[in-house]
Amino acid sequence: MTCVRTQTLTGQIRITLNKENTSGTAEVQVTQTETSVTGSCIPGGTSNFAVPNIPVIVNGSAVTFNGNVVNGATTQTVKFDGTVSGSSITGTLGIDVVATGDGIATPRGNGSTSMQVQLRK
Repeated sequence: MTCVRTQTLTGQIRITLNKENTSGTAEVQVTQTETSVTGSCIPGGTSNFAVPNIPVIVNGSAVTFNGNVVNGATTQTVKFDGTVSGSSITGTLGIDVVATGDGIATPRGNGSTSMQVQLRK
């Protein structure tokens, strides 16, 4: 059986760098809103997840982070690769979701996406 879910993702990214712009922390909050399902899916509606206190690595102008959160049988991973210039950070945010449930009472499957983002002070 095949199940395909289409979701719209919205949310916030907060990156806090130290005064020297050499390190910091990030927090990502995401709302997943299901827009369609096909196949053997049970409609899921809307869900939220947050990945707090992610260490940020700054190397010159390069800014990266990678963190995850586990909610039951589902792991959500966020990763960011970008650059800092003046008061903005631009780059690519990737989101991977892996659900290892039994496929009946709890979801099983995976999905990923990436998007361009620009953050400003």
